[in-house]
Amino acid sequence: MIEFVDPRSNPEPPARVSREPAAHGEALRDLIQLCLAGRVYDVERWIQGGRPIQALTYKRTRKASVVSPLRTAIRKKHRDLVLLLLCNGYRLALEANDGNSVLDEALTIRAFDILDLLLEWGADATAVRTYNVVDTYKTDVIDRFWRAGVDYTADREFAFYLSNTVNKPLYGWLRRNRSDQRLQDALDVALLEAVTEDEELPARLLLWAGADPHRKVPMARELGRPDAWDEDALFSSASAAIAFGRHGLLHLLRIEAMPDLEAQTPHAHDSQMLKKVVAVGAPSDWSAAVLAFIRQVCPPWAPGSSWDARDALQFISSSGGKLTTVPPEEMRYLRSALLDVRASDDFLWLLRWLKKEEHCDPAIYEELTRTTSMRKKIEALNAGSRYLTPSQKMSRANDRRKRAAERKGSVTPSAEA
Repeated sequence: MIEFVDPRSNPEPPARVSREPAAHGEALRDLIQLCLAGRVYDVERWIQGGRPIQALTYKRTRKASVVSPLRTAIRKKHRDLVLLLLCNGYRLALEANDGNSVLDEALTIRAFDILDLLLEWGADATAVRTYNVVDTYKTDVIDRFWRAGVDYTADREFAFYLSNTVNKPLYGWLRRNRSDQRLQDALDVALLEAVTEDEELPARLLLWAGADPHRKVPMARELGRPDAWDEDALFSSASAAIAFGRHGLLHLLRIEAMPDLEAQTPHAHDSQMLKKVVAVGAPSDWSAAVLAFIRQVCPPWAPGSSWDARDALQFISSSGGKLTTVPPEEMRYLRSALLDVRASDDFLWLLRWLKKEEHCDPAIYEELTRTTSMRKKIEALNAGSRYLTPSQKMSRANDRRKRAAERKGSVTPSAEA
């Protein structure tokens, strides 16, 4: 007969007895019901009878898995039952870990006394989900698992969690421990995510915790990829605020201290953002900003408000800015985009604006308008005639071909006969 260890004798780990497990959890149905009911003395009699207290597997075909006796006791927050099982040879290594360990069970229900007991009796501290630890809002628990070897930053979801939580104890812990580069990286990536998603309160807390708004980092979704930290794929939180129009965050992100502020004007989300950036520091060359706001009303780039684009271009000209350079490879695409502008008043306004020498270098204007297609469009719209853009012509041609194919397919052999 296997020795029974009385938990009232204050046993210490490791367990001095070992028990053979059952082949399947179905054999433990009665024991599980006793644990569910919290009947400690009946469980003691079960163990004293030499019967198994755990199984090799709890999985069932096309059915939910059987909940093990230990997990049942944890979920009922019955510490005495948990200790009874552990000191009588319950092997934690046999407990299935399908993404939710016994430690996760205790963390989820905030059973911290059981958590301590499981760790004391040899539960693997690294077999926990990051979320379950950090969402306890307890810095002692967060610090304990970190020091036990749980790298929260290895979980891609950690940065996402930081970007939308108000977990102040966690931010405080990060502030105290950010000398670890892994945690500093997580703070900076989370701040970029918070700015992108317009999460102002988490952004404030991240900045307080020590996130650097000017450091270039990858987007949270890119973490884990081999090229995530390639220079061309990095962004700073301050530049994201400018590009995404996060007006309420600008003063928090200290854009006036950005090392590359001049390069941000072409990325301003709207005319008001452009004005705020320029108020801090005007660029020496406005060409990139002019092209950016012309694109706001030109396909195939993302559509924007033509009125906002006009306001931005008027602001640029009133600030002494003009279009002086266009990269050779971009000239053709810009001309093509102008041809595809459907609103005639937008097209004519842009052309009139560009035609003024104080707004655009004459050589650039001549190059943009030199083609037959461009001149035809200008003449047609100036005369008030109807004009179809190249994309409209292509769309109509595709529609005609589609209708012809449908008519051809609708003609049956008998009809032809």
